[in-house]
Amino acid sequence: THTMVLLRTAPLLLAVSSLVGVAEAFVAPRRAPRAPAAFATAVDSVMGTEQVYEYHLLDVPTEASYQVIDMTAKLQDLVDEAGITEGAVNVMSKHTTTAVTINEYEHNLKTDLREALQKIAPPGAGYLHDNIQDRPSTPEDAARVEKNWKGTVQEWRDQEPINTHSHLYAMLLGAREGGAVSE
Repeated sequence: THTMVLLRTAPLLLAVSSLVGVAEAFVAPRRAPRAPAAFATAVDSVMGTEQVYEYHLLDVPTEASYQVIDMTAKLQDLVDEAGITEGAVNVMSKHTTTAVTINEYEHNLKTDLREALQKIAPPGAGYLHDNIQDRPSTPEDAARVEKNWKGTVQEWRDQEPINTHSHLYAMLLGAREGGAVSE
């Protein structure tokens, strides 16, 4: 399953989903350190202002090969828990078939987005990447499979999805977004 994402513009500017997960880096000045709400926190002093960096990894389950998920409320909760009142939020997908974008979360727009993407990169259009038995097709690709896969090339092929259209959607929409946090 692969996921596409549409983001809502209010109240926070960001939302994202991913099968693998999403890393959000929150960067903001804050008066006093708090207990971190994440697995990593760093504090720097820049020009007399404390800078707090919090990193969160979210796992967002999906149910379909194309899905739009509004993550605005979850991201707002993370900002609130971190105590950030001025700063920035950055959201990045950790998977090559997941996109992050900012826009309205409205039914007709979600439908229009899906139809537009399917016109540009329809599933099953005879993409070379979808021809699993011809992959890896170069010595460089074979070296990457051997380096990153714990098994045989055939085992890698057996688990590899036919998903070129998802890669193309993600490339068209982008994998990261950022926005200001300001009260």
